Amino acid sequence: MSDIILPEVSLCAIVKNELSNKAGSIQEFVEHIVPFLGGAVILDTGSTDGTYKALKELEKKHKQLKIYQHSFEGYDASRNKSLQHVNTDFALILDADERLSTRYAKGEDALTALRNLKTFMMQRQADSYGINSTLLVNGEWLDAPTLNPRIFRTNTGYFHGSPREQIYVLEKNPVVSNLLFMNSNFALLRDSLVEIKHYK
Repeated sequence: MSDIILPEVSLCAIVKNELSNKAGSIQEFVEHIVPFLGGAVILDTGSTDGTYKALKELEKKHKQLKIYQHSFEGYDASRNKSLQHVNTDFALILDADERLSTRYAKGEDALTALRNLKTFMMQRQADSYGINSTLLVNGEWLDAPTLNPRIFRTNTGYFHGSPREQIYVLEKNPVVSNLLFMNSNFALLRDSLVEIKHYK
């Protein structure tokens, strides 16, 4: 029986020297989400700490995981390079020090978050989706809201701008709004069902 919850979504990440970070290990990053998605692309941009070797071992375990190496040419260029390898309809953008979870989970709860995300995506048909973020600062979780989509159709989005790269969705640019459903192409989860925990 398959564990995949979102077969139409691939994780898309760029990494460098992430064998361990404040969120945990690169193995934990992969295991918390890859088994539940239709695909995963991780681009290593020059690790020297064993991250790439660890990822290649994980690639043997997860058939949907593909690991690539490419020299770092800026955040936007590197993210776009990783997107070129995504074969599903949607890409989910996460960094190695982030975990998909729910607001009130003790630790991470990616499984529940992904189920909630699946329901939301079925109810709100869109080309791109924003997800609330929280940032761990001095031991406290602080809201770090963003309108930059974290999930988007792979044939409509690309990255531009360094060092703070932005995702551009080609059909329409999201308009800042307090509404849950902003326009026909962008939907924002503003509740506690799904969030990204960023261990900075």
